[in-house]
Amino acid sequence: MRAVTVTAPGVRIFGAELRVLQGLAEGLTLAQIARRHCVSPETVRTQAVTMRRRLNARTSPHAVARGYELGLLDAGDRSVPVAAGSEAA
Repeated sequence: MRAVTVTAPGVRIFGAELRVLQGLAEGLTLAQIARRHCVSPETVRTQAVTMRRRLNARTSPHAVARGYELGLLDAGDRSVPVAAGSEAA
């Protein structure tokens, strides 16, 4: 299988790292992302660390914000999870 590379101004991330970023943007945990893509949680953790480094982000939420800023994520597809126990007013 050939690796897919996605580029934005000054940034290059690979397809697996982008899938992790997309999962985080959906509100998934690293374990959930691992199950979704049939890989080990350790693999996803490694991809997340690499992705944060490539995006110059300190945390996963910062990486998601950078993904939107750089156009790696589509703002029209945002899925904001509702916190457990909270109700929409």
